[in-house]
Amino acid sequence: MALEFFDGISFHHIPREENQMADALATLASMFQVSPYRDLPHIEFRCRGKPAHCCLIEEEKDGKPWYFDIKRYIKDKEYSQETSDIDKRIL
Repeated sequence: MALEFFDGISFHHIPREENQMADALATLASMFQVSPYRDLPHIEFRCRGKPAHCCLIEEEKDGKPWYFDIKRYIKDKEYSQETSDIDKRIL
């Protein structure tokens, strides 16, 4: 191992139940091909206050929750007028 290419190195034990971040880092690391004579890739992390998929949910334009049409179909067995044939098949 070429330790002279690093400014420092440390090891930290992560318990298995808290291993999600370590798994994600291992996956990212496996995607890069690195040689000791080229610049290393830069990975930037940003901590979020809530899961990332929640940041991608757009607010409904009609003001109803995303599950409104599904609930309506289950309860009343009817679609809204805007429901496409594809959405009807999905339901």
